[in-house]
Amino acid sequence: MLKKKVVLSDEYRDLEQSYMQLNHYLKKFHQIRAKVSQQISERAQSSKKNREPDTILDNLFPQGVAGVNREAERDLKKIVNMFKQLEARLQQLNTQSTVDNTQSTVEIPSGKTKKR
Repeated sequence: MLKKKVVLSDEYRDLEQSYMQLNHYLKKFHQIRAKVSQQISERAQSSKKNREPDTILDNLFPQGVAGVNREAERDLKKIVNMFKQLEARLQQLNTQSTVDNTQSTVEIPSGKTKKR
């Protein structure tokens, strides 16, 4: 009988220890589950916030980033061409001004003054 009590006592202790371990793991499980639920909730709220700017950007640029890049390249080419035209026009005006100045300049022989 004494042997049975010792055996039961040992089994009881083992069961109690196992119960405490299981209880510990159960608490950990609940903590992890709560944390996961919180993260899922935050992600859902975050994606709603993140979707709002996406919607605004989609409305502003329906063709997407690639389309915006294509338009920017076209605009840049137009600007470069306009600058080249402006540069050519300025050179033309500069050349014309130089020609006009040389035509209007009359060499005056030394000692004689001539007014125009």
